[in-house]
Amino acid sequence: MKGLNTFTVTSSDNGTVREAFALEPAGAEARGVVQILHGMAEHKNRYLEFASFLASAGYVVVAHDHRGHGVSEPEESRTGFFAPQGGWNAVVDDVFQVRAWITVMYPQLPVYLFGHSMGSFVARSCMLRDAGAYAGYILCGTASHPGLSGYVGRFLARVLSAGRGGRTRSPFLSSMASAGFNRQFVPTRTRYDWLTRDEAEVDAYIDDPACGFVPCRAFFRDMSGGLIEVNTRSRLRAVQDAVPVLLISGGSDPVGDTGAGVEKVARLLREYTPCDITVRIFPGDRHELVKELDRTEVFRTVAAWLGSQGHWGNRPTRTSQ
Repeated sequence: MKGLNTFTVTSSDNGTVREAFALEPAGAEARGVVQILHGMAEHKNRYLEFASFLASAGYVVVAHDHRGHGVSEPEESRTGFFAPQGGWNAVVDDVFQVRAWITVMYPQLPVYLFGHSMGSFVARSCMLRDAGAYAGYILCGTASHPGLSGYVGRFLARVLSAGRGGRTRSPFLSSMASAGFNRQFVPTRTRYDWLTRDEAEVDAYIDDPACGFVPCRAFFRDMSGGLIEVNTRSRLRAVQDAVPVLLISGGSDPVGDTGAGVEKVARLLREYTPCDITVRIFPGDRHELVKELDRTEVFRTVAAWLGSQGHWGNRPTRTSQ
């Protein structure tokens, strides 16, 4: 099935069908698979340019839309709602459902997990559950422990999500989550200048009806809990597989505390896991590296790291859960 193909994955808990795509290299034997996890309030199709580059380098690229996200999701339910309870684990389950599909379709290829922003938090939760399920991890635009504000935000989100309130959109929690992101870029042109220096990409994000929506209360409950979990030392100590991890971030990314937060995550992983950690900070870049002015350099960095890991079955990925 050379080229771009779409398929669906059924969630194991409630039968929800998620839309996904697989992009195969044209006219060449694949070297590996890269599974992409998108960030909050966006969708998988925004990664097609990046996916095309990786495919030209010999990789199959697979991506799916998270629950409550995506162009196929009706606007009224495009709120980031994961599940009434245990939403974060449900999202992680979905990732492994896609991983199982990859195992069937490409059983001999090493599989790498790429996660951006919220997707990087989900990828890190996958590491906590079963790091060896992937041959390596690429964490793009990730964040360190949110500290006291994270606990306060999670508490408020839990209270507001009680009863039937979880599905209600929350401009208040949304504002809390991104408070100050634009501050270092004053004077600003839009509310989303912090995403990238490429104004055309910022405008495309604003014009995309499947991007920038206000998530629901339960979304913030689940995501704040997930971010706290992946930065917890006691959880990291449980990681037994010495998998390679590449952390990439913009030097002006407020989510990664202009690189300082990403370095903090790297230190945490080095100290509490056996993983092999590599960090690359791109000076001047903002949050969305795959949409930045120098994104070709970002693409090449990722491809070079993948190429250094061994292919053609030299680094088989454990496929049993």
